[in-house]
Amino acid sequence: MSTTFDNISIGGRLKQLRQEKSLSQSSFSSLLGVSLQAYQNYERGDRPITKDLIVVLMTEFGVEPSWLLSGEQALESHSSLPELNEELLQQIIEGIESLLSKKRKVLPIDKKAKIIVMLYKTASIQQNLDPETIRQLIEIAA
Repeated sequence: MSTTFDNISIGGRLKQLRQEKSLSQSSFSSLLGVSLQAYQNYERGDRPITKDLIVVLMTEFGVEPSWLLSGEQALESHSSLPELNEELLQQIIEGIESLLSKKRKVLPIDKKAKIIVMLYKTASIQQNLDPETIRQLIEIAA
């Protein structure tokens, strides 16, 4: 669960990305596959960012999730990982959200971002996603 401050911070980073790409809100929202009103709500921080939008930003714009969610690291990913595996990223995000929900725990967005990146890098190297690793990281972070 994100806070209003988190949403506003993420919205500011979305605006920064959009302006760096010299795009209007309307053009950027179309590229992201969301309505203009939805995008404006994201940018203002009135709406929490979704996992689907994070995936689109990663795949279409090379945005590093930890930068988007916490402001840490570089805006664009320059890692030596192979091409983004959207299915794996989706599994990681859903696994984290599911476990947090079941355990009724909340993680600050910056910790969640670090766990996503850590799990993605590990699973990419090992070629599998271990649910036990997700559980252990959530236990440590929460």
